Amino acid sequence: MILLITTLLFFGVASPAWGLQTHRAPEGLYVHQMAHLFLAFSMAAFAYRIKAFSLKQRPHWAKLFYMALIFVFWNLWAFGGHICEELLPEEYFIGPITDPNHLLILQDTVAYLYYITRWDNLFLVIIFWLFYRGLDGLARKIRSEGRV
Repeated sequence: MILLITTLLFFGVASPAWGLQTHRAPEGLYVHQMAHLFLAFSMAAFAYRIKAFSLKQRPHWAKLFYMALIFVFWNLWAFGGHICEELLPEEYFIGPITDPNHLLILQDTVAYLYYITRWDNLFLVIIFWLFYRGLDGLARKIRSEGRV
């Protein structure tokens, strides 16, 4: 009963948690962009190591290999999207840019590129599915061999 009441109260008083992160101050953007490049480099190194050690022939490692490659692509895609966002003037937006419901006026190539790169989270669905499937398969293999 307490769990039900707590759950109802939680959902009744919770404020919206928008999945939006803006970086208007340049320092935050610089660190965020460096993190994208670092993660892209790290995932490229991970994919290289899987291939170098001939692990890609194993199905679960192959999933992790492709996950890493898509992660590299995603990071570069998001990196470009952040650059496009910084190149857009404020007058291209209807409403404050910090508002998750702001609208974008598509009037030039940069605006279209920004719009397209905002769909980057669709790649994350594939990335995390491959990550889960790869790790789950490895864990099952280890358990079946009795190493745990």
